[in-house]
Amino acid sequence: MGVIKAEVLIDAPPSEVFEMARRVEDYPDFMPDVEEVEILSRDDITGIARVRWLGKVEIKSIRKKVRWTEEEIWDSDKLAGKFSLIEGDYKTYGGNWEFEKVDDSKTRLTLELDFNLGLPLVGPIINKLLDKLMLTNCQGMLDAIKKRVES
Repeated sequence: MGVIKAEVLIDAPPSEVFEMARRVEDYPDFMPDVEEVEILSRDDITGIARVRWLGKVEIKSIRKKVRWTEEEIWDSDKLAGKFSLIEGDYKTYGGNWEFEKVDDSKTRLTLELDFNLGLPLVGPIINKLLDKLMLTNCQGMLDAIKKRVES
Protein backbone atom coordinates (compact mmCIF):
# COMPACT_ATOMS: atom_id res chain seq x y z
CA MET A 1 0.00 0.00 0.00
CA GLY A 2 1.31 3.37 -0.86
CA VAL A 3 0.69 6.52 -2.79
CA ILE A 4 -1.90 6.49 -5.55
CA LYS A 5 -2.86 9.32 -7.87
CA ALA A 6 -6.05 9.90 -9.86
CA GLU A 7 -7.02 12.78 -12.10
CA VAL A 8 -9.82 13.99 -14.31
CA LEU A 9 -10.35 16.90 -16.70
CA ILE A 10 -13.46 18.93 -15.84
CA ASP A 11 -15.19 21.43 -18.09
CA ALA A 12 -15.40 24.20 -15.48
CA PRO A 13 -13.05 26.80 -13.98
CA PRO A 14 -10.86 25.75 -10.99
CA SER A 15 -12.72 27.94 -8.48
CA GLU A 16 -16.00 26.19 -9.27
CA VAL A 17 -14.45 22.72 -9.03
CA PHE A 18 -12.73 23.69 -5.77
CA GLU A 19 -16.03 24.84 -4.21
CA MET A 20 -17.71 21.56 -5.17
CA ALA A 21 -14.84 19.41 -3.86
CA ARG A 22 -14.65 21.14 -0.48
CA ARG A 23 -18.37 20.57 0.21
CA VAL A 24 -17.63 17.04 1.44
CA GLU A 25 -20.92 16.92 3.36
CA ASP A 26 -22.66 16.62 -0.04
CA TYR A 27 -20.64 13.56 -1.13
CA PRO A 28 -23.15 10.94 0.13
CA ASP A 29 -25.72 12.48 -2.25
CA PHE A 30 -23.75 11.56 -5.35
CA MET A 31 -21.01 9.09 -4.38
CA PRO A 32 -22.17 5.52 -3.77
CA ASP A 33 -19.05 4.52 -1.74
CA VAL A 34 -19.61 7.33 0.79
CA GLU A 35 -22.38 6.56 3.27
CA GLU A 36 -22.02 9.41 5.77
CA VAL A 37 -20.01 12.58 6.23
CA GLU A 38 -20.28 14.58 9.43
CA ILE A 39 -18.62 17.97 9.80
CA LEU A 40 -17.37 18.07 13.40
CA SER A 41 -15.95 21.57 13.05
CA ARG A 42 -15.23 24.02 10.24
CA ASP A 43 -13.51 27.38 10.17
CA ASP A 44 -14.19 29.14 6.87
CA ILE A 45 -11.49 31.73 7.58
CA THR A 46 -8.62 29.24 8.03
CA GLY A 47 -10.14 26.56 5.79
CA ILE A 48 -9.59 23.93 8.48
CA ALA A 49 -12.26 21.30 9.10
CA ARG A 50 -12.53 18.12 11.12
CA VAL A 51 -14.67 15.58 9.36
CA ARG A 52 -15.94 12.11 10.29
CA TRP A 53 -16.40 9.71 7.36
CA LEU A 54 -18.20 6.40 6.87
CA GLY A 55 -17.46 4.67 3.60
CA LYS A 56 -17.84 1.20 2.20
CA VAL A 57 -15.34 -1.02 0.47
CA GLU A 58 -16.45 -3.87 -1.75
CA ILE A 59 -14.19 -6.57 -3.15
CA LYS A 60 -16.35 -9.10 -4.99
CA SER A 61 -18.58 -10.58 -2.25
CA ILE A 62 -16.67 -8.98 0.64
CA ARG A 63 -18.20 -5.77 1.97
CA LYS A 64 -16.66 -3.71 4.74
CA LYS A 65 -17.51 -0.38 6.29
CA VAL A 66 -14.57 1.92 6.91
CA ARG A 67 -14.68 4.75 9.46
CA TRP A 68 -12.20 7.54 9.99
CA THR A 69 -11.88 11.14 11.13
CA GLU A 70 -9.62 13.51 9.25
CA GLU A 71 -8.41 17.07 9.36
CA GLU A 72 -8.91 18.90 6.09
CA ILE A 73 -7.27 22.14 5.06
CA TRP A 74 -8.85 23.91 2.08
CA ASP A 75 -6.81 26.86 0.78
CA SER A 76 -9.11 29.02 -1.35
CA ASP A 77 -6.27 31.38 -2.34
CA LYS A 78 -4.08 28.59 -3.75
CA LEU A 79 -7.06 26.43 -4.78
CA ALA A 80 -5.61 23.39 -3.04
CA GLY A 81 -6.60 21.01 -0.31
CA LYS A 82 -4.94 18.50 1.95
CA PHE A 83 -6.17 16.01 4.48
CA SER A 84 -4.69 13.80 7.18
CA LEU A 85 -5.94 11.08 9.48
CA ILE A 86 -6.84 11.89 13.06
CA GLU A 87 -8.22 8.46 13.96
CA GLY A 88 -10.02 5.52 12.42
CA ASP A 89 -9.73 2.19 10.65
CA TYR A 90 -6.66 3.21 8.64
CA LYS A 91 -3.12 3.06 10.00
CA THR A 92 -2.22 6.03 7.78
CA TYR A 93 -4.44 8.09 5.50
CA GLY A 94 -3.74 11.45 3.94
CA GLY A 95 -3.32 13.28 0.70
CA ASN A 96 -3.70 16.33 -1.48
CA TRP A 97 -6.19 17.90 -3.87
CA GLU A 98 -4.91 19.98 -6.80
CA PHE A 99 -7.07 22.20 -9.03
CA GLU A 100 -4.99 23.10 -12.08
CA LYS A 101 -6.26 25.60 -14.65
CA VAL A 102 -5.89 24.04 -18.10
CA ASP A 103 -7.50 26.90 -20.03
CA ASP A 104 -10.23 29.46 -19.37
CA SER A 105 -12.91 26.84 -18.96
CA LYS A 106 -11.17 23.60 -17.92
CA THR A 107 -9.64 22.22 -14.71
CA ARG A 108 -7.40 19.23 -14.13
CA LEU A 109 -8.48 17.84 -10.76
CA THR A 110 -5.88 15.61 -9.16
CA LEU A 111 -6.22 13.58 -5.97
CA GLU A 112 -3.14 12.03 -4.40
CA LEU A 113 -3.68 9.58 -1.56
CA ASP A 114 -1.21 7.87 0.78
CA PHE A 115 -2.89 5.12 2.78
CA ASN A 116 -2.23 2.00 4.81
CA LEU A 117 -5.01 -0.13 6.22
CA GLY A 118 -2.56 -1.63 8.71
CA LEU A 119 -3.56 -5.20 7.99
CA PRO A 120 -1.02 -7.65 9.42
CA LEU A 121 0.63 -10.23 7.16
CA VAL A 122 -0.65 -8.68 3.95
CA GLY A 123 1.45 -9.86 1.04
CA PRO A 124 2.34 -8.10 -2.21
CA ILE A 125 -0.62 -9.56 -4.13
CA ILE A 126 -3.15 -8.27 -1.60
CA ASN A 127 -1.32 -4.91 -1.46
CA LYS A 128 -1.65 -4.56 -5.24
CA LEU A 129 -5.34 -5.45 -5.03
CA LEU A 130 -5.90 -2.84 -2.29
CA ASP A 131 -3.98 -0.21 -4.28
CA LYS A 132 -6.13 -0.97 -7.34
CA LEU A 133 -9.31 -0.79 -5.27
CA MET A 134 -8.33 2.56 -3.74
CA LEU A 135 -7.36 3.93 -7.16
CA THR A 136 -10.75 2.83 -8.51
CA ASN A 137 -12.50 4.51 -5.55
CA CYS A 138 -10.51 7.74 -5.97
CA GLN A 139 -11.16 7.82 -9.71
CA GLY A 140 -14.85 7.20 -9.02
CA MET A 141 -14.86 10.13 -6.58
CA LEU A 142 -13.28 12.45 -9.15
CA ASP A 143 -15.64 11.25 -11.89
CA ALA A 144 -18.60 11.90 -9.58
CA ILE A 145 -17.36 15.44 -8.88
CA LYS A 146 -16.89 15.98 -12.65
CA LYS A 147 -20.44 14.81 -13.37
CA ARG A 148 -21.88 16.97 -10.59
CA VAL A 149 -19.97 20.11 -11.65
CA GLU A 150 -20.73 19.71 -15.35
CA SER A 151 -24.45 19.02 -14.90
